Amino acid sequence: MAKKKTYKKIYAFYHRDTFICMGTIPEICRYTGKPKNTIWAYGNERYKHGKSYVLIEVEDDEEDEIIEDQGD
Repeated sequence: MAKKKTYKKIYAFYHRDTFICMGTIPEICRYTGKPKNTIWAYGNERYKHGKSYVLIEVEDDEEDEIIEDQGD
């Protein structure tokens, strides 16, 4: 039996300058009604310079977060 692909990366989806939604690829597909291949294409470099939809990967800030000791 083949493993099901899991999506952990979070993306922001825009139409021009208007925010549409944020989530994994399957979540964005469900929200917009667009197929996965179409959503993936919007993340391609040539689409990022266009005047249509744009998919941008959201970076996780937790890796860079520094927790300071409060000196209790």
